[in-house]
Amino acid sequence: MTADIPVKEIMTREVCTVPKEENTLNAARRMLEFGVGTVVVVKGEIPVGIVTERDIIAKVVSRNKVPAEVKVEEVMTAPLITIKPETSAREAGRIILKKGIRRLPVVNNEGKLVG
Repeated sequence: MTADIPVKEIMTREVCTVPKEENTLNAARRMLEFGVGTVVVVKGEIPVGIVTERDIIAKVVSRNKVPAEVKVEEVMTAPLITIKPETSAREAGRIILKKGIRRLPVVNNEGKLVG
């Protein structure tokens, strides 16, 4: 059996984030800038939700809303499922499968986003 490494060893450290008050147009621009399809919504340094490209299409574009007028907090998925940096990669995989999610933000003991 292989050794189980903590997620802090393999996590992405530069996470694409936007404040919860930001509009979805700027969130989409941040995703393009980072080359990702997901943005973590934060209040200060604390993650409070997540928005995907699909969220923007389903909740903004398909309803003919103006992206510059829709705040990310209106379309984000919350509450956010998170893990600690010491969580094993194996346990992170179990959580992802069990919850049916694709992204799992990593937060420190103070709840601040670290990966």
